[in-house]
This record gives sequence, structure tokens and C-alpha cells, in this order.
Amino acid sequence: MKAVSIILLSLFLSSFAVGNNSKEFVQKKKEEVFICTGKGAKCYHNNRKCWGLNKCGENADIVKKTLDEAKKEYRACKICYKVKK
Repeated sequence: MKAVSIILLSLFLSSFAVGNNSKEFVQKKKEEVFICTGKGAKCYHNNRKCWGLNKCGENADIVKKTLDEAKKEYRACKICYKVKK
């Protein structure tokens, strides 16, 4: 009985050690946003169908970027990220 208790206790404690190291292997999914590649583009959008993206010209594409990347160069779209009062 004592041996079983020791084995269970060591398995329990080792699960914490494995759990802490496994964070390196798990990547958090980054939020993706949409950006127009046109010259006048100033905003990132959380919705691909936002009508603000309709202004994206013929010579420009709409690309996906992570939110962190987009925040460095663009501001949030006032349509997609409407502030609720």
C-alpha cells in the first residue's frame, strides 16, 4: 500500500513538471486581421467582409496579418472595432 502511494505521488508531481515544459511546444493562436496593401491603407479589419475594405483599389490586395503585426503600422477600423457606449 505504501509503495502504491509513493508511485501515485511521484506520477502526480511529475505531471506538473511535464506540464510546465510543454508550454514551449504549444503555440497560442494569434488573432488574424485583414489589411489592404494599397497606398492609402491606414486600418486593419477583423472582418474580411467589412465595407471599409471595399475601398481597397484594383491594384491592391487584401492580406492577413497577425494583430500584433498590424498594430505596428495601422490603426483599428472604426467600423469593425466600433466602440460600444
